[in-house]
Amino acid sequence: MLVDYLIVKIPADILWIAWTKPIRLRILLCMLHSLQYTYQLAEKANLPVPDDYKEYVSRIDNLRATWFDLHQERFAMLEELTERVCELAGYLIALVDQVLSEQASSSGTSPSAHGKSDSRCVSPWQYKNALNIAAASRWISDAIDWPNPASFQNVLSLYASVSPALRDYLEAQGFNVRSDWNGGPWGKGLKLHAKAMVDYAEKALAMGIPPQKYIALGYPGINTNRPLQLKRNLSKLIKMLR
Repeated sequence: MLVDYLIVKIPADILWIAWTKPIRLRILLCMLHSLQYTYQLAEKANLPVPDDYKEYVSRIDNLRATWFDLHQERFAMLEELTERVCELAGYLIALVDQVLSEQASSSGTSPSAHGKSDSRCVSPWQYKNALNIAAASRWISDAIDWPNPASFQNVLSLYASVSPALRDYLEAQGFNVRSDWNGGPWGKGLKLHAKAMVDYAEKALAMGIPPQKYIALGYPGINTNRPLQLKRNLSKLIKMLR
């Protein structure tokens, strides 16, 4: 589940919402808040995550609670927190990439060759490079092309081994899911999670709900006609989007 969130939600969805006008403020604030759940998943996996993420979650909660009491400074605060959450997500992606790569290598699975890439995953992975690609794709195609570490394909390959339909879907999305990695110490749990995902998708589709839309359900939009002018590195990347 941790890898799932890092692939589709944080920071890719956050960037999409922050770089789109009008901004769906309520959804963006909720997604920033969800950083704590992603980091809690990492803690449960015994990954060495820093505690400073809790400070930013607290600041996000305070911004949510006092939004209508603040004035122009609320946008500056939102810009800063959006940037910092993306950076924290980038740190977590790099950490998970390192752990997965080491585990796959120790289990005999051939790691992705240095410099190898496909349409969705790259090796080696760096946050700044991924951010550059995302910003460029947003300008060129009006979409977010967020590259993931090649090691993430090992997890997706394990998912694909559970369901032919899931394999077809992942391959259609541009992922290479032909790894023979057995999941190591997480194999059994990952396969159970994949089966649960397939069961959920079938039930959601039967009710007419696209499974990938579950994050936004129940959050009405509060819109603004201005984009976020994210500071430092991010602001330089999206000047062309203004």
